[in-house]
Amino acid sequence: MLLTVKSNQKTLYRQIGSQFQGKRHQLLTSIRTTPEALQRLIRQRWSEDAHRYANRTGAPVFSCLRTVVMNLLRRGGYRSIRQSLRELGYDTKGMLALGGVTTPAPTT
Repeated sequence: MLLTVKSNQKTLYRQIGSQFQGKRHQLLTSIRTTPEALQRLIRQRWSEDAHRYANRTGAPVFSCLRTVVMNLLRRGGYRSIRQSLRELGYDTKGMLALGGVTTPAPTT
């Protein structure tokens, strides 16, 4: 088990920080491994925060795409994301049709 605690989780971070010395992120683990392997695990864990959509330009673009999708779903008569996922989750043609994209019929 690997548990990282970031400073944005203020209460937990403060509680752990009072038990352990350090001014950076705290890490608790029950893994018995080499320091090198533990370092790789830590780096992998922190690299999850480096998603492309989390940068300055990515977040607004992702927000815009979400708005476009929500508007397309509303235009298609869906009132909730849950309903649309149930009905369109595996229907690629149906999803494309919401955006006005038609797919050619298969040729035989």
